[in-house]
Amino acid sequence: MSAARMRGLFPILVTPFDEQDRIDEESLRRLVEYNIEGGVHGFGLAGATEFAKLTEDERAQVTRIVIDQTGKRVPVIATPGAPRRPGPAPTRPGDGADRSGLRSP
Repeated sequence: MSAARMRGLFPILVTPFDEQDRIDEESLRRLVEYNIEGGVHGFGLAGATEFAKLTEDERAQVTRIVIDQTGKRVPVIATPGAPRRPGPAPTRPGDGADRSGLRSP
């Protein structure tokens, strides 16, 4: 990824939940669109929010949803080293996720 693509605003999104404490995919997709329409230059998925408290399966789900919704219009940077609850690691190099980069914790 070029340094020019890494300039600008990269918000770390909150993770919306439904009434059953499941990730609210529809709300997350709307949040991604709202931010893109607002002019963000990319997204960060990091351990700075509730993301560190999610299970690894939930993190993988959020990562997949955000990457899918951006449609490669903006880069998505994932953090591989956040504290984890048991489950498969979604943000390790070579895991097949189509993110734009990894950020050191």
